[in-house]
Amino acid sequence: FELKQTKQTFSKAELIDQAEEHPERFSPNVVLRPLVQDHVLPTLAYIAGPAEAAYFAQFKTNYYFFETEMPLIVPRACMTLVESKVSKVFEKVGLSYKEFFAERDAATKRLIAAASDANLEVLFERNETAVKTALAELETALKQLDPTLGESLQTASGKITHVLSGIREKAARAEKQKSSELIAQLDKCAEHLFPSGELQERTLNIFYFLNKYGFGFIGELRQTIATSERGTHLIAEL
Repeated sequence: FELKQTKQTFSKAELIDQAEEHPERFSPNVVLRPLVQDHVLPTLAYIAGPAEAAYFAQFKTNYYFFETEMPLIVPRACMTLVESKVSKVFEKVGLSYKEFFAERDAATKRLIAAASDANLEVLFERNETAVKTALAELETALKQLDPTLGESLQTASGKITHVLSGIREKAARAEKQKSSELIAQLDKCAEHLFPSGELQERTLNIFYFLNKYGFGFIGELRQTIATSERGTHLIAEL
């Protein structure tokens, strides 16, 4: 056996002697830690995440060998808590948690497309063409009546075209602003549901919610969450 940093080597017999004479020099690894823990402080049940439950399943023979009672392994409920400010956004834009959790980018693009008025550009094109056609017909008639009236209409036509162009630009900016606000709202929701890009349960601890909602929050959560539903990611609206 060799120490990783110092490259010092030991035989099996030397390690056994060291363990008997200086047990304080040894620390349990990932396999022995739960055994030592449950030997010193017997545990009735251990609430484990998916990865922990998987490796605990391999430890039964180790517990048997060391004559230590293995605790019951209770799968931890996987859940995300949704505050009202987030659930209101989802309700407002018609977005389901399932869709947002499955593919956030695709959901965002769908909502932006739905919020955009695809017919607006077509309407501008159609009506600008109609206005130009109507003014051209009127110009022909006015020139026959009085050439100066035709010139006046040309000046007016330029102003009308300029006004319509300005309105069109304002509409484009308004649509872009609307999309930006939607994206900002969804980004805030994503940061709440996936802090730092991770599942909420892996980032936030209970104290964030206790500080905000008080200790009564725990009782309400117990009534809201059906912890018997294993293998399902639960959503709880606060």
